[in-house]
Amino acid sequence: LKEEGNALFIQSNFDEALVKYTEAIELDESNAILWANRSACHLSMKRYLDSVGDSRKATELDPTYYKAWARLATAYDALKEYLPSSLAWQRALDTLPAENLTSTQEQQREEYQKRLYESTDRLH
Repeated sequence: LKEEGNALFIQSNFDEALVKYTEAIELDESNAILWANRSACHLSMKRYLDSVGDSRKATELDPTYYKAWARLATAYDALKEYLPSSLAWQRALDTLPAENLTSTQEQQREEYQKRLYESTDRLH
């Protein structure tokens, strides 16, 4: 189901991807990746409060899952909730591996730092 959801998400078929991730969650409620993937669907559909809920669940299940923190921060940014956004961007940075980053993770770190700066700047 997760792979089906991923394929649908890549095709920008967010409604059907959401259904697949929901079905997968019903089978395995403790899988943080499923919650974070469903959160990404909500983000793509501009359902920011739903994205916050799913991202929070993902971070509760796996506090080290940096992608879930980044999705939470992105949803808070969209809601103009810059304090929780800043805190979530910081957690995303803190949970990225400290060394031996892949090139993708290095790009993510740069993006997270930029987004943290922007969120923090909006607080003032």
